Amino acid sequence: MSKSTVQNVRLTAAELTGVSDDAIKLFIDDAWTEVSTKKFPENMQEKACRFLACHLAVLNNQNTKSEQIGSLKKEYSGFHSTFTDLKRTVYGQEYRRMLDEYVTSNGITLVVV
Repeated sequence: MSKSTVQNVRLTAAELTGVSDDAIKLFIDDAWTEVSTKKFPENMQEKACRFLACHLAVLNNQNTKSEQIGSLKKEYSGFHSTFTDLKRTVYGQEYRRMLDEYVTSNGITLVVV
């Protein structure tokens, strides 16, 4: 399986209409860098990448501010979130659920023979 696509991210997070395709591609690449190091089942890798990319994009979009006075316009971002700040969006919460279900081990492994 491979990383997600701009189209899949847009279909999942409708609130990203004002975010450029290039920005979404960057969030997908960042998410894939994280997801590819985890041991998600192959059939869950795209979904994990998509939800983490949505999480990052929504956080960035929420933290971008814009001010305009006449012809002067100032934009800035207060984006200081991390991959561990997953509770802030529904997409991060779903990624966390997937981590818990498919990746995170409780440290106990039983083998029945």
